[in-house]
Amino acid sequence: MASRFENPQAMLKRVLYWTSGQPFLTQKICKLVAASNFSDSTDVKLKWIDKVVGSEIIKNWEAQDNPEHLKTIQDRLLSNRNQVKNLLGLYKRILDTNKLLADDSFDQEELCLSGLVVREKGYLVIQNRVYKRVFNKKWAEKELEKLSFHDRLQVDWFTSSPRDNAKLLSGKDLDHAISRSVGMTNKSFQDWEYLIESLRNELRAYRSDLIKQKKTSMELEKNLNLSKKAREISEHSLNEEKQALIRLLFSLLPHLSRIKSFTISSAFLSLLFAIQYLFKSRITIWELVIFTFVLLVLLATSLILSARVVELSDKCEKEEPLSLGKEVTLDSTDNPNTPT
Repeated sequence: MASRFENPQAMLKRVLYWTSGQPFLTQKICKLVAASNFSDSTDVKLKWIDKVVGSEIIKNWEAQDNPEHLKTIQDRLLSNRNQVKNLLGLYKRILDTNKLLADDSFDQEELCLSGLVVREKGYLVIQNRVYKRVFNKKWAEKELEKLSFHDRLQVDWFTSSPRDNAKLLSGKDLDHAISRSVGMTNKSFQDWEYLIESLRNELRAYRSDLIKQKKTSMELEKNLNLSKKAREISEHSLNEEKQALIRLLFSLLPHLSRIKSFTISSAFLSLLFAIQYLFKSRITIWELVIFTFVLLVLLATSLILSARVVELSDKCEKEEPLSLGKEVTLDSTDNPNTPT
């Protein structure tokens, strides 16, 4: 390439811009440039190198990867089914942030061995721009879609910042994952971290539910106590009303005999006035029958009321407890017909 171009150093620098010194890619691009018959200014040739890289290497790379290089990197990354979700998760985080702090974990070592990323100043970065254009976010999302639902949740949780607990397992999914993990020795550190964090989140949710249930129980107990107090106040008021009624009845005891005589007398007087009115008025036989029936009803009602008054009088005189309230204690030195 030095013999064909006026400024080979500038041309090589542009090639290294894409490959970052990766031997295979650097050699391949140099051969493509040397095989061209393009002769123009150096600036135009530099742009033409970008065009060659885009059309001959990046675009439709699976069909043009001959001899295979990019496919080899992809196979190294995706061949281990037990680790593919962890490696894709790490790589997706690097794509999102352009670099990831190196921690010497097993998964990071595997990702470095694939050749896709390298260590640089304590961080993991994508090795060159060609790899970044080929294995871009679209490619990563496509490969992640091939994973199971649980594995995608795990990758989404690791790649979220801050960590999204909605991506953790819970309920039956968590029970299934735990039972499936019993006795397994090939699970990675990320797998166990994800499972443990899911358990912690489930415990936090369970504890929160217990606290809510306790608060609800306390509120119900408080409302029950208030209802009980209200019922006691209502019963106390009812008892006071009953006692007031009893006191009123005992105040009427001295007049019971008069009430009894007055009730019976009123009934007979009403009957006499009614008969007198009938003899003085011109009415039909049916009107007489109806009027007589009404008078009999009034008379029976008066007699029943009189009997109830007599019964109440007898009960009070015998000092029996009333059904409307508590017993009323009479002073032995007073008149039994007078309330204490």
